[in-house]
Amino acid sequence: MKKILAIAAIALTAATAKADTKSINGAKVNNKAEAHFTENYKGASGLWNVDDNYVEVLFFWKDTLMDSFYDKDGNLIGTFHDISADQLTERAKSKIASWYKGYHIVSASLMQRDDDDDVTYVKIASDNHIRILQVEQSGVITEYQTIR
Repeated sequence: MKKILAIAAIALTAATAKADTKSINGAKVNNKAEAHFTENYKGASGLWNVDDNYVEVLFFWKDTLMDSFYDKDGNLIGTFHDISADQLTERAKSKIASWYKGYHIVSASLMQRDDDDDVTYVKIASDNHIRILQVEQSGVITEYQTIR
């Protein structure tokens, strides 16, 4: 009897997990992530990629290439898109120029989040180093990553 109950519990768990996903472009996408994407980007379709840690969708929205990431539960982590370095605030550009002499801005990406302020990631390079800076809307700049 215990074996039958254990098998039934496993089958119910597997059926519930399967019911929480749907197949899009061959990827098993969390229904909540798909619903969130559809709600925010009505009419957009994208390429979905499912990893062990997140779900990603790459899509065009208003002629801009966007990249959204969701956690395994379907909650939005953030949506990224490239911006021009000219779109950085004068204060951020000034701080970067004074703190990182000999560097130039290579690219910038804006990460938009539902539950928090937007963050901009700025890739800067010198002859010897490449760094990624995190620029908060408050003006705080931190070094996010050193690539070399």
